Amino acid sequence: MHTNWDVTTFVDLDDTLFSSKRRHAHTAELQPAATLENGDVISYSSHKQRFLQSLLHQAGRVIPVTARNIAAYRRVMLRFEDQAVLSHGATILRKEGDVDRQWQAQVYEGVSPLVAEFDDLMRRIQLSPSFVRQEIRSWLVYDGEIPVYAVVKDNQRDELRLTRYFQEHVSEWLDARSHFRLHANGNNIAILPTAIRKESAVAYLMEELRATSPEMIFVGAGDSITDEPFMRLCDFSVVPRSSQLAEFLKNAIDSLSSEETLRSSSQGEPA
Repeated sequence: MHTNWDVTTFVDLDDTLFSSKRRHAHTAELQPAATLENGDVISYSSHKQRFLQSLLHQAGRVIPVTARNIAAYRRVMLRFEDQAVLSHGATILRKEGDVDRQWQAQVYEGVSPLVAEFDDLMRRIQLSPSFVRQEIRSWLVYDGEIPVYAVVKDNQRDELRLTRYFQEHVSEWLDARSHFRLHANGNNIAILPTAIRKESAVAYLMEELRATSPEMIFVGAGDSITDEPFMRLCDFSVVPRSSQLAEFLKNAIDSLSSEETLRSSSQGEPA
């Protein structure tokens, strides 16, 4: 019987281990968790989120898997002593803080040819009336010398207006390019190359970890629909309540239950 298990948790950060103050509207005992470039605190952890972090660290190795690039990750106030998957999977930081060059080379091979298309997307956004009126903001996220994804946000956190903006100004551009994909969660829209995926980076690290510990147990934790593919690779999953992924799963289960009820009703009793 095993007594000491090797456990590794791949965990999303924003809205899993900490959140903006707005999302903590009715939560007490908040502690600063991440800052802006100017040092202002932008994210906080609740006592429940801190409990989860402590639990995961007690279980074993904890590897963050986040949309944050290197600079934004280094502004996280929580401490992690191992590797990290950053920029939606475009970058892997080693334990010592160095970029994994082998992984970076693989990613760059798929992303480097897309620089001109990223520039075209940004011109389209920056010439739009909503951008000129400063209703929305947008930028390219870099890790290293080339852009790895684009971000669009509404300056008033108006998620409905952001959705309308995307449909009017970006959706046609995206529909014409199968090598790009969309990630939307709240007041955040990201346009990413299909070559960049969190689950690809997690699978890369899993293979490496299994080489030294074939029976390692993997846990995945995340709040977003885009976290689900890397969580699916793991033995167990942790999903925060009221998160995007939790709501998606609830709606999917409710839909299946409704279909089953309708099917049973339509069959009726034999005459």
